[in-house]
Amino acid sequence: MYSTDSALLGVRGLYNFGPDPRDAEEGVVSLAVEELASSSASFDALSSMAENVKTTATKDSVEPVSRFSAGAEVYYGLLNKSGGMSTGVRFATLPAHTGFPYTMTVTLNPLMGNLSSSYSVRAGDLLSLSSRFDFNVYSYESGVVMGMELWKLRENGGSDEIRVERVGDGMTLGRSGGGQLKENIAEGIGGIAGCLKARIDQRGSLGLLWEGR
Repeated sequence: MYSTDSALLGVRGLYNFGPDPRDAEEGVVSLAVEELASSSASFDALSSMAENVKTTATKDSVEPVSRFSAGAEVYYGLLNKSGGMSTGVRFATLPAHTGFPYTMTVTLNPLMGNLSSSYSVRAGDLLSLSSRFDFNVYSYESGVVMGMELWKLRENGGSDEIRVERVGDGMTLGRSGGGQLKENIAEGIGGIAGCLKARIDQRGSLGLLWEGR
């Protein structure tokens, strides 16, 4: 990486431990294709066979429910002739996790003595909460920040109530009366009017931000 600020030059890397959750899905598809290719049955029989193979492979495969990651970066300022480094670890849940999604991170800058930890949780379909704790091992200065994100759905001008429901690994929006609107909220394709972000620290300083779409 390179930054024009102080001609900063460095390298960073991230490693995810454990199996890739995408491999389990690709393995199910490959097994179904191989089974179909080796069969000479009729179309209806092949369709039924593919569904049975997919169901059996899904039950036999164990999808990972969480992921542990570790990363580091090393940088050097060409203008001020000073360098630095930082390390960090992260633990996050995956879509196969049956509980509420959450993420925990810890970062450390050993040269400056800065230690930072954060915890984020999805408290609802449209609400996320997060907290961060900062500490310096040299000056003993510390700080606590808490924040939230609240998403607002777009008004569609109809009398039907818009509801949020879980389908598979994501969320979809649908009309309880007409069933015309069904969009993936995770991809942000329509249906979202904006997001309200708020934060407060240990000194009582409050920050508000509205992002409209």
